[in-house]
Amino acid sequence: MNYGFFFDYNNDTIRLPVNPEKFSIGIEQEGTKKTVVGLGAINIIGNVKLKTIDFDAEFPCQPLSYITTKNQFKGPYFYLDKFNKYMEDKSPIRFVLTRDYQEAKELKNVSMLVTIDSMDIDEEALEEGDLKIKFSLLEYRPYTSKTVNIVIQKKIHVIKESTPPRQQTTPPVAQTRTYTVKKGDCLWNIAKKYYRKW
Repeated sequence: MNYGFFFDYNNDTIRLPVNPEKFSIGIEQEGTKKTVVGLGAINIIGNVKLKTIDFDAEFPCQPLSYITTKNQFKGPYFYLDKFNKYMEDKSPIRFVLTRDYQEAKELKNVSMLVTIDSMDIDEEALEEGDLKIKFSLLEYRPYTSKTVNIVIQKKIHVIKESTPPRQQTTPPVAQTRTYTVKKGDCLWNIAKKYYRKW
């Protein structure tokens, strides 16, 4: 079976020198369990989570007969430096898995953006410098931040000039005057006398 495991970052592609014996792709969907009165437990279906890819890879320190990169052999620390750079750059990388054999013609190749979620590195003394790395890759979904323009309208407070309350205007009260009528007075003469003063 001819597998190919590749990592591509900024058009710099590397192939794993030894194909992993097995790999696993994890697909999981979010779900929330609720209890409904009279119905019992229900499952509210959520979104599909990010895929995970796990495998163990061997990085020999010398060109052995079973490596896939015979003409371009690199030591284990060449690859380790690459993987560390991927993680330090905080950028996604493209993981590609090819299946080039007749029995797998129905299976599609895998090509997805990932980040290296974790690497567990083992070095065994008996292997004389060979490294074994347990990879855990996490799918990366591109996203962009959206710019939202928020228009805040200023509330204009109109201050109306308050008019003083109308005062009730009462007609001026006529001054009360008294006059004692004397003998020989005439109403006309009395009126003429006081009218001029008012």
